[in-house]
Amino acid sequence: VLESLLRSGVDPFPSDRLGKLPVHHAASNGSVFSLLYLEQCLSGQKSQTPLFETQDYAGRTPLHYAVQHDHDQAIEALLRQRRCSPLIADQSGDTPLHLAARLGRAHHCYLLLLGEPGSNWAQKLLFATNKAGRTALDETAVAAASASSARTSTTAIALTETVDPHRLEATRSFLNAMRLAGTPARMRLLLRSLWLLILVAPFSIFGIAVLLSQCYLPSVYAPYLLTCGTVCSVLFTRSQGHRMDTAAKQPNPAYFGSFFGGFAHTMICYFAKCVWRHDIQYDASATWMHYSALLCLPLFCIIYAALLRGDPGWATASNETTLLRPDGRPTTLVDLVRERRALADSYCSTCERCLSTERTKHCRLCNRCVLDLDHHCLFLMKCVAKNNLRLFACFMLLAWYGVTAFLVSSFRLYSHLYGPLPAVTDDGFFGAHASNLASWYFQEPWLFHSVLLNAG
Repeated sequence: VLESLLRSGVDPFPSDRLGKLPVHHAASNGSVFSLLYLEQCLSGQKSQTPLFETQDYAGRTPLHYAVQHDHDQAIEALLRQRRCSPLIADQSGDTPLHLAARLGRAHHCYLLLLGEPGSNWAQKLLFATNKAGRTALDETAVAAASASSARTSTTAIALTETVDPHRLEATRSFLNAMRLAGTPARMRLLLRSLWLLILVAPFSIFGIAVLLSQCYLPSVYAPYLLTCGTVCSVLFTRSQGHRMDTAAKQPNPAYFGSFFGGFAHTMICYFAKCVWRHDIQYDASATWMHYSALLCLPLFCIIYAALLRGDPGWATASNETTLLRPDGRPTTLVDLVRERRALADSYCSTCERCLSTERTKHCRLCNRCVLDLDHHCLFLMKCVAKNNLRLFACFMLLAWYGVTAFLVSSFRLYSHLYGPLPAVTDDGFFGAHASNLASWYFQEPWLFHSVLLNAG
């Protein structure tokens, strides 16, 4: 529709009764494609004000409206390449940060302050005041007080009805932390430290329980401590989402840390409790399984490192030569619109690049376009795509074999300690093995809990 209107000679800078231009309406609706298309079409138009910094009669820019209507991708697009300055204030003196703080949107505050690398406006924006003399941090307190009074009154204004007090508190905490950090670099370091803490938490929780139970506590307390460590580790991992619950919404490393920690603990327990035991004589089949697992371990580690460090198939200009036009110039968004192409499958609004095939997708967690994307693996924190799909399949087979070898060896040890497995009675498996399982729980608590984690 935009293409048809512009080609028919319609004025590209019409304003409505509120002074809003098409870019304001595109930002209000979160249409990143429209914003980028208008930029490419009107790049040659002469104007005293940059396209995305034009203000309506209320003094608001497209960035104000993107924040007000809760469109993350539109905010990122307007901040990218510094298309729109977040320092521009409306007639009330409110910057986009004031709006984000008032609405309790901590992630928007993060994007405005730290979302664009190399920007130098964070400190100015953080301490900017509106005509009421309030900073963005002050706005969170005012909004919280308004929301509190609205909940106790019979009538409430529309704004306070939609603001969650918990979101306001999270926004206030982030802005306070930003002030205490002093500089954007220190704030990024703080966020990175929190990321590392979540990364090592699953390994550390269970590892501390194992260390204390094996080295420092009396054996009578070891099973209970390991049970607590197992439950805490599992509950911690299960409570995590794809992204961290912070203003930055970083990709959550909890599942990666859980997989790596579980693998490390399993291997240590396997060799310490099953392989290197001098009180047990294994038969030939068990010995073969131990040696094969020992030989597979270096291969598993090599493939693991290759998956973590390798290129899964990032889309770059060198591997997408099909995007060139017959005259040698790169394909643009305008070209795709004129050819009536489906933009969702042929253009990435985040990377601002054309896509060569329908299987080339943008991964929001990696924040890059990937060729032949299969899925994003949370346990690797890496995409599985064109270049590493076969390697990932080998990795999964080796992981399956390692877990199987550990479980089989553990149950062989169980049979050696407590005799052959008795026939299952009417009471079921646990009824037939209740006493033996209880003995195993108290005598080999580390092995017992490791078996539970791997079997689960």
